[in-house]
Formats: sequence, structure tokens, C-alpha cells
Amino acid sequence: MLRIISSRDTGSQDWMLCGQLAGAWVTELHEQWMRQRRESPDLLRLLDLSDVTFIDEAGARLLREMRSQGVRFVAKGVETRHLVENLEKREKPELRRFFGQPGDRGC
Repeated sequence: MLRIISSRDTGSQDWMLCGQLAGAWVTELHEQWMRQRRESPDLLRLLDLSDVTFIDEAGARLLREMRSQGVRFVAKGVETRHLVENLEKREKPELRRFFGQPGDRGC
């Protein structure tokens, strides 16, 4: 589940996300962002990710796209801060994959 909370100030809008930025919720955020951009292209300036508990690869791609359009991020958790810091450094998100089972010793 993902909740998008919007607050508007003089000439800008901030969004705060709560929950998981994964799966269908990535599509939901993308649609909301596109709708907002059609109505007011320069309005969204800040996306607060402090209450996001999980971001999948599609979510990271969307955040990268948003950053390239000038959106800034606030992040508090270690993983979320790391992901946000590395959005600018990498074209593709760093994947963490585990091969085998715990305790496996080789080929």
C-alpha cells in the first residue's frame, strides 16, 4: 500500500509518501505525477520518502526519472538514503541478488 500526501505552498507542491513504492503503487505514483505535470509542470519540487518502507527496481527507475525532471528528495532510512544518493551516480539501480542457499559452499 502507498499513500500520497500532498501539501501546497506558494508556487510549489510537496508530496510525502507512506508505505511501499513497489509493484502497482509505482504505476499509481507515476500516474499522479504525470497528472500533476500536465496541470502545473513546475509545481512539484519535493518528494518526502521518510515513511517509505520498501522501493523496488521500478520504483527506483521512477525516482530517477523524477530527479531528472528537477524533483528533490528527503530520505531518512539508511537504505532509502543510500538509494537516493546513488540515483545520480548510476543509470541502472544496484541489484542485490543472492545465489544459492545460506550455507552452500560452492559449485
